[in-house]
Amino acid sequence: MPTVGWILEGDRDRYFAAVSRAESPRVGPPRVLCPFCSRGFASIAEMLDHLAGSHRGDRPILLVRGQEPPANIWQRYATGLDADDVLLRNCTEAAVSINGESTRTIKPGNVPELLSTQRDSLIELRLGNLFEKSAVPISARYQMLFQVPDRAMLDAVDSAFQKHLAREHVDFGSVDAFLTDRACGGQASGYCEALGSYVRGLLVKDRPAHAAVSLPFAKYRSLYRTAEEALQPFHRPLPVVIRAIVQFALNNFSTPIFTGFGLLDDAVRTLVPLAGLGDLPSAFSSAGGEERRIDLCPIDDGVSRILDLRRRLAERASWSPAIAEECRQVANAKTLDAPDREKGLVLWANAALKVSVEAAAEPLRLLLGVYPFGTWASSHLERSMDG
Repeated sequence: MPTVGWILEGDRDRYFAAVSRAESPRVGPPRVLCPFCSRGFASIAEMLDHLAGSHRGDRPILLVRGQEPPANIWQRYATGLDADDVLLRNCTEAAVSINGESTRTIKPGNVPELLSTQRDSLIELRLGNLFEKSAVPISARYQMLFQVPDRAMLDAVDSAFQKHLAREHVDFGSVDAFLTDRACGGQASGYCEALGSYVRGLLVKDRPAHAAVSLPFAKYRSLYRTAEEALQPFHRPLPVVIRAIVQFALNNFSTPIFTGFGLLDDAVRTLVPLAGLGDLPSAFSSAGGEERRIDLCPIDDGVSRILDLRRRLAERASWSPAIAEECRQVANAKTLDAPDREKGLVLWANAALKVSVEAAAEPLRLLLGVYPFGTWASSHLERSMDG
């Protein structure tokens, strides 16, 4: 009679019944593995510290004349580069596309020489830093527009500038006529736009009735700064004079420029020490005078008025109430912007100090806290109180 519920033991069952049971493996603490060297760590924080110390990857950087080109926009270069102007850091690989051609690899060490040969081209440069063989390279991308005019092109632009803009009664139409002149196209366009920005800034600042200016008054400062920055690489008489005028207009005396324009050079030489920058060496004396003056570029009314005040003060042999009133009118003129009024105050105070601190007290007090002349004014007032 069969037994209900019996299960017949097979060979497999007999084998496992004869083998002793193994102990279950002990479970240790969880380990976090480094993705590069497989070293284990007790926590993610420890692994991240290890990555920062042993597998650090820095972004590749391109420096051109000490500055990194901005990302995602075309950076224009209007003057040629030397190989020494270009510096790469954290870079193990590079690729370049010139004028839209197919991208090709290039040794990082050859990038400076490549960029130094560009005159009229579009450069897309990709740099990579393969800091670990098993890692994805860290990359950076730069877009560079080279429009480098030669000397003949710049001479033609300067002639066009004198034709259209170095004269009385210019307006925005004069600027447009200059920018559409045949000389102002192609590789010289960046240089031309900078010159145009300067004259536009002058029109916004002066606001002549015939020019129909609609831009806000404060816009002239950004136009001036745009022109000054773009013209910096050009070591020619016209851009050098314009840069000097812009720096003077905005009370920037940190790196004085001397041009051979006597009135401007003499005014800069007077104001630099009063801005707390020390006396200039004799080598920086004015290189020009009125007899050498030519109509190179227009000057805004505010700068012209300050230059004229400085000249008249230098010509006066003695101080008088009439001279003080003349200075007061310039310093209080509502038609002048603040930087020009401040220059009027400091010229007034400097001339009056030749008589006494009391004669200069009014402009000195008004200059307190005014950069860059406030420290100079404060020192004279303090000495008068100590005395």
